[in-house]
Amino acid sequence: MYRSLIKRELKESFAWMYRNKRTGKPYPLWKTFLLALLYALAFAWLMHTFYKMGSSLCVPLMALDLEWLSFVLMGLLSLCVVGLTNTLHAYSSLNRLKEETILPDGPKAIGAMLWAKFSGTYIMGLFYSLVFMIP
Repeated sequence: MYRSLIKRELKESFAWMYRNKRTGKPYPLWKTFLLALLYALAFAWLMHTFYKMGSSLCVPLMALDLEWLSFVLMGLLSLCVVGLTNTLHAYSSLNRLKEETILPDGPKAIGAMLWAKFSGTYIMGLFYSLVFMIP
């Protein structure tokens, strides 16, 4: 049950890429591909930005023999950004959970749904952490 709930949560996280939110109908294949490509390009641009920022911090700090400080500064920046994205993802997940529990389509295990929502938030946080760790 948990596995299917987590799969559903992750599918819902990326539903904007393949499903129209207003109508609920799937996008055409070309539009889904285009959105996935734009998403990948946005993350590549973000990774490049943090790489450039980290390398520009590293050169002057290496001259002062403070290499560890550039690592610490980039780590703190990544914690701030990942914390913000996790907070926003958890907030939207809990709003969706509230809407789902109102719908009367059978008995639901609220604890299992809550666990799946927070697990999905954790997995997405790991995904966002890759943006900072790969460069």
